[in-house]
Amino acid sequence: MPNKTLYVRESDLALWDLAQAQLGESVSALFAEFLRGRVQAMDAFVHVLRSAPNSQDFTVMFAPTGPSGNDSPMNPHYVHGAQQLLAFLKKRGVMGNVAADIASDLKRLPSVSVRTALPRSAVRPLYKLWFKPTCTRERSGAPRLLKVDVVGEHVDGQPASGGGNRWVASFRELDQLLNALGNVFGLAAPQLASLRRSLLSGKDCRLDGRVPGASRVVREEQLMQLGLVEEEPAHED
Repeated sequence: MPNKTLYVRESDLALWDLAQAQLGESVSALFAEFLRGRVQAMDAFVHVLRSAPNSQDFTVMFAPTGPSGNDSPMNPHYVHGAQQLLAFLKKRGVMGNVAADIASDLKRLPSVSVRTALPRSAVRPLYKLWFKPTCTRERSGAPRLLKVDVVGEHVDGQPASGGGNRWVASFRELDQLLNALGNVFGLAAPQLASLRRSLLSGKDCRLDGRVPGASRVVREEQLMQLGLVEEEPAHED
């Protein structure tokens, strides 16, 4: 088992011993539990599959373990080439040595599964939703809405898949978009009316949260329900 050394102040030694005596667990286990709570880590499997023998196309999936993973689908992410795979895994919170071992094992195996600790946002990534209308002007000067581009951007600004960090879709019918937003997010009529006014005026806007001025975060499965698709990452040879 790997070893880590913790240095304790002399004034804390009594507390250290008391914790182990009262709680009946090893201090290392208690400290690991403490870290999981502070860094929002999740125990998860990283699955990486090669699409075909000798192919440089890989599919990556994250799967939480235990009860926390019961309602979490393994959304696939596609990357091309060993370097892009390493970069993607590291950006998702996989430790460098673990990512390197995965890439090394894939040289001789068609797939690799590794259990490790990951940030919760890596397993269940969250996004901010933006609306970007395109308008033209009528002869009267009034704006006419042509389409609305809907963009989901990763909350951390990190690539969500390979080299891409956005999900996108275009709606040419405003009512279709508003109905979809109401169905997926349960938006109330006043929220939908406010969004309609902003888009018809040609203003870029975001999906607001419950706190005024805050943006709402959404999950990948909600982006899919809304009809967004993940942008293709740039392939690296």
